[in-house]
Amino acid sequence: MESNPYTTPSANLFGSTSGTTGGEVTETVINHLQRTKGWVKLVGVLMWILFVIVLLIAIGMIAMGAMGGAMLAQADPNMQGGVLIGMGIGYGLFSWLYLYPAKKLTSYAGSIARLMVSRSVADLEDALNQQRGFWKYVGIITVIYLCLIGLFILGLIAIVALGGFAAMNASGAATP
Repeated sequence: MESNPYTTPSANLFGSTSGTTGGEVTETVINHLQRTKGWVKLVGVLMWILFVIVLLIAIGMIAMGAMGGAMLAQADPNMQGGVLIGMGIGYGLFSWLYLYPAKKLTSYAGSIARLMVSRSVADLEDALNQQRGFWKYVGIITVIYLCLIGLFILGLIAIVALGGFAAMNASGAATP
């Protein structure tokens, strides 16, 4: 079918829907992202630093537990460095929680820098995808944290309830 030459012209206000990534991003969008780039980079670098520091602390705790455990076992056979080693392993696992968001924020800042030069929709999409990955991770960690807090509160309620029941049974058993 031929198009009607007498229809009013129309424009796609939301960009191409054909899946192409051609075109240029507006100056306003680039300006908004440019103003956040420094902060994103700062937080990303700080997360890399935290990852390294916590990982070094973990390695130090494991080493102290291994060396100190041997020395403590010579002085008192009941004392060992297993607690320090266990804590070091825990800190080592905890340090990895910083790695993914640090990578995402660093990539996000890099995508913004590329967007400022190229002004292409593809670089904007990459920047927004990096940001999406970061916030998805933060959301998942937040849900896990809230669940752990809920379990902790339920545990406290159970302890108080069991203590109350034990006190009632102890006072009931004491009176004839």
